[in-house]
Amino acid sequence: MPLLKGEGKDLGRDSLHWHFPYYHPPREYEGTPPASSIRKGGFKLIHFYEDRHNELYNLAQDPGEATDLSRSLPEKTRELEDDLFAYLQSVDARLPRPDPDYSGQP
Repeated sequence: MPLLKGEGKDLGRDSLHWHFPYYHPPREYEGTPPASSIRKGGFKLIHFYEDRHNELYNLAQDPGEATDLSRSLPEKTRELEDDLFAYLQSVDARLPRPDPDYSGQP
């Protein structure tokens, strides 16, 4: 709370994590796929579970997340992906699993 009130200057950790391993209901959010994310320093990595691709953004230079840097910075992408999955494993996060009954048709 002190940080939100402007009284603190440090979170006491070097990264933030978000994890949403489900499709996002209700219907107006349809299209939001299962994903996890890490913010570390000026970078943010988003991992998408459907096709296992990553997107990497330099939020210090690109706060609107317009330019995906994952291909031009593969080492940073791998570093953050490793950190993200180490964290998810450390908290025993539930990961998405394929639905064996899903035919791909709505």
